[in-house]
Amino acid sequence: MEIALLDQPGLALPSMYYYLEDGGDNKSLQAYLEYMTTIATMLGADPDVAAEDFNDLIEFEIKLANLTKAADQRRDNSSALNNKMTIAELQYNVTGFNWLDFFRQLGASWSKDLQDSEEIVVHEPRCVREITEVVQNTSQRYRLPFIKISAFDTNTQNYLFSDDRDDLVRSLM
Repeated sequence: MEIALLDQPGLALPSMYYYLEDGGDNKSLQAYLEYMTTIATMLGADPDVAAEDFNDLIEFEIKLANLTKAADQRRDNSSALNNKMTIAELQYNVTGFNWLDFFRQLGASWSKDLQDSEEIVVHEPRCVREITEVVQNTSQRYRLPFIKISAFDTNTQNYLFSDDRDDLVRSLM
């Protein structure tokens, strides 16, 4: 038996705290911006346009970071985790997003014939609701790059941009 789990999103940087230190104006975010701009420029983007776009993308990530909870906070509030509900109940509680289509499009063997009566586990329903609202109120222009960057193969990134990645890692330490 397989059951889907819906949880808060991962962020591009190792911890939500990188986005929140110094009110979002910090050396970690500056290094991240420079790193992503460098990669985009190496791939043919205009440096000024890339820097502006990635700055907007980082603002989106800061909004997500403000809504996510650190592992220790989640452990302290374990009652908010493991909320079993149907997809129909999730749809009722977190509106404005077609959850059934979302799960069907995951491509997993169990997801193609999914019905809204299927049970799933939702970690932190309040967090899922708030993050869904932020995503809905963010231009699709910035949602898609975030998903692509988050899904960008780490091995490829390490191989192609190793010097730039090393600079980013050093700045995060």
